[in-house]
Amino acid sequence: ACVAVALERYAIKWWLPSRRMVSPTPQTVLAVDDNDAIRYSVVRRLRDAGFHVIEASTGAEALRLAKQEPVLITLDINLPDIDGFEVCRRLKSDPATREIPVLHLSASCGGLDHKVRGLEGGADAYLSEPIDQQELVATVKALLRMRDAQREARRQAEEAELARQELKAINETLEAYDGTTAVVRTEHMSAEEVEFMRWKAERWMKVRHIPFALLHDRLFMLRNLRRIFAHTFRGSSIKSILGLEDERRAFERYRAIRQVERAYL
Repeated sequence: ACVAVALERYAIKWWLPSRRMVSPTPQTVLAVDDNDAIRYSVVRRLRDAGFHVIEASTGAEALRLAKQEPVLITLDINLPDIDGFEVCRRLKSDPATREIPVLHLSASCGGLDHKVRGLEGGADAYLSEPIDQQELVATVKALLRMRDAQREARRQAEEAELARQELKAINETLEAYDGTTAVVRTEHMSAEEVEFMRWKAERWMKVRHIPFALLHDRLFMLRNLRRIFAHTFRGSSIKSILGLEDERRAFERYRAIRQVERAYL
């Protein structure tokens, strides 16, 4: 008991403080403006909002720093070497930087024609001087939310396409299905693939009966849960049952256990 208390105190003293000290890495924004005063104002406001900011004063420098993959770029129009419209066009035409949101900021090109040109050229938003600092930060955060939403939509679309392909492969494999029993063609499968499919089917059928047993005899299940899982899901972990672990890895563990058992039979 004394040892357990000592270990608990040690964990509270050393492990928990280290956990509190861990903080998320701030997102990096690239601020591009040849006017030092305006750039300083933008950089300071973004840093106060929790962003890490890198700076550029020319178009060429902006294109070079964009390779560091900032989460967003604030881009002035009147730059000494390459104007902001052209910088934005190059950023959006490069596969490595096309997904970075670009926010045009301009003190002298605030007319409607400039805004239209900037947005049609690929910019994601356009603000003209005088720029309210709260509006600047709010616009940056809104653009980042839009970027995250687009990435999530793309990820879901990829997952849906993968599921569609898997379903198509399953349908091509099934010979007949009456709602409860499936007949699977196995002549084109290896012995390992047939064993893997049988293992998945058996495990799934046993998983389906667990909620029923829990509903009708909870006390029995709670007392015997470890033994039941060890017997029913041999070679599997609860993570793999819940889909949190790769099924192939759980299956390989199952096969290894079966080989050891056969050696002693």
